[in-house]
Amino acid sequence: MKEEELMEYYWTSQEPMTSVDLRNFCTDHSWQESYLKTLIRHLLEKGLLEECGTKLQGVHHVRLFRPAKTREEYYTEYAAESPIDSALFAKTAVGLAKAKGTREENEKMISELEKMLEEYKKEVGEEKAPPEEKKK
Repeated sequence: MKEEELMEYYWTSQEPMTSVDLRNFCTDHSWQESYLKTLIRHLLEKGLLEECGTKLQGVHHVRLFRPAKTREEYYTEYAAESPIDSALFAKTAVGLAKAKGTREENEKMISELEKMLEEYKKEVGEEKAPPEEKKK
């Protein structure tokens, strides 16, 4: 997926980049400038990149771009838009943890997931509570 690949360069960079900067940063690709501009335009339209200024390159002022969403936001939205149900995503996460993580890493991940679930349960509980209970 070119979109994801291009976003990885922006997330990795930590600095806004022009299309020329991006081409220089992507040394493992031989993307043409016009192709990169098309991809950038697509990412702008989808709200994944945002324009954040200009800089002088040679004699031209060129636009700088940075991610408008974090990796986590991107993958969360991708998963939410997928036709795959949430149970499969949960099983996939567990499968990845088993395949890649050490016991210590997995225990840490489980602890973090438990905290996240507790926070989510609180949010859902607050949304369902009658208005007078929400104030308490």
